[in-house]
Amino acid sequence: MLILPQALEHAGRLDDTPFLLKLLAHEQTRLAQYAASEGEVREAQETSFFPDLRGVTGRAYGFLLQGHACWADRQITARLFGEPVPSEQVTARATARYRELFATPQHQGAVEQARQAGDSVARIIAAEGLAHFNQVWKNPDLAPTIEETTSDLTAWQKRFAGPGVTA
Repeated sequence: MLILPQALEHAGRLDDTPFLLKLLAHEQTRLAQYAASEGEVREAQETSFFPDLRGVTGRAYGFLLQGHACWADRQITARLFGEPVPSEQVTARATARYRELFATPQHQGAVEQARQAGDSVARIIAAEGLAHFNQVWKNPDLAPTIEETTSDLTAWQKRFAGPGVTA
């Protein structure tokens, strides 16, 4: 894991302790995901050659990884500060260049997708429990599909409640 102080300075967050703790919680969760799946989920996400032969065609691993990390950082910062630490707004101390990049449709789309992913993971965990959700790290069939993340956000949750999924 690498966190660049210059990037945090441009974002106006270098001395923002709640945000820094949120960032650490988020990124440490990424390491836990890697460990829980023994690297399989990360490898599947980065597979670009012959995904059909590896059984990862049409899976939205980025949505899974980002959603879980967002859920985790919300949980951790809520315990530390009484409520989740937001990061969807630009700070007054951000540089002009950072403000410009923050306002782009691409960045705003990424922010919205992260929010949706975190909300989806939160719904599954609330309905099925964390231990049940954590099966996703060993069972690739539980990873969301691209279709589920773009057209029917409840379909992924329904698969967790389906037959053959055990806690």
